[in-house]
Amino acid sequence: YAFYYLYGKVLYMDGNREPITKPRRGGLPTAIAQAPLRTVRPAQLSAIYANPSKELLRLYRQKLVYRLGCGAYIGVPDAQVGIAWRPSTVEAAMAYAASVFGEDVPILAGIGASRWWGLIPREMGTCPILVPRQHRNVALTGGIQVCFSISRYHLQDTELVTCHLGQFRVQTREQTLLDLVSRPEWGQAPSEAINAAKALLGRVNTQKVAKLARDQKLQSAWDQFFENYNEKRC
Repeated sequence: YAFYYLYGKVLYMDGNREPITKPRRGGLPTAIAQAPLRTVRPAQLSAIYANPSKELLRLYRQKLVYRLGCGAYIGVPDAQVGIAWRPSTVEAAMAYAASVFGEDVPILAGIGASRWWGLIPREMGTCPILVPRQHRNVALTGGIQVCFSISRYHLQDTELVTCHLGQFRVQTREQTLLDLVSRPEWGQAPSEAINAAKALLGRVNTQKVAKLARDQKLQSAWDQFFENYNEKRC
């Protein structure tokens, strides 16, 4: 027998490269269920299946995985198997990013973070994500646009949150506000970004935002927004 490692776990394989261990109950292979945000690409299953693309197609026809686009597939949440499930814009974007960069690396940002914090009531077609290295923007199933940036990635103030697919990083409310006012055009929805920023202003620690702005050299953008907004309120 040979040993293969996938996501830090040892899988025992026979000579036909088929898993000796049975799939999880419900039919979804453990390798997918335990992947970051339950999302994989065919190449990530090459140690398990001789033809991973064919196996993913089989699972897709059984409605056990969702075809995300750009070569990525999401394992349908256990409670949603058997119904017409599709991820939200945020879930889809973060799942794709996790399939490329791994677990606990991408950061949901800007209007995407605003949507997560409940500041934008409708689904957005675009989702900004911060990553440690450059990646081209992509279009996913359903017309979802994922916009990547490396700007100030290592200076971000983040929280770990949980969705139907697992856990991921999102900007704190204070960091989200700073991101919105410093580049409202990122995410192709500047009006929504500014409106979300105004809504956030009364829900955050503005002293913390000011400190983040100083540390990230964004004080001018923050001061201008803060002064203009206060003037309009008066």
